[in-house]
Amino acid sequence: MLGDTSKWFADKGDETLRLDYNLDKESVVFDVGGYMGWFTEHIHKMYESFVYCFEPICKYSELLLIKFATCPNILILPVAISDRVGEGKMYIRDDSS
Repeated sequence: MLGDTSKWFADKGDETLRLDYNLDKESVVFDVGGYMGWFTEHIHKMYESFVYCFEPICKYSELLLIKFATCPNILILPVAISDRVGEGKMYIRDDSS
């Protein structure tokens, strides 16, 4: 069961704590499950790091390719990451993948 998230939202955790890393423009970041690109966008804006953004769902990876087309240090990879080679099912919700 998930705990109470009210403190996280009260502290604006998504905007502050979720992005509090010791990174700089020499850093390399993997965004595994890029979805709409929120994490990639914010990490890039804050730290200018090179971001490898993995997103296997076509409608989202296509959106990301357009969104970051002019960003040379963001690479969109339309693949999933796993411990085995093959195909699998992806379950999609309206607010995440």
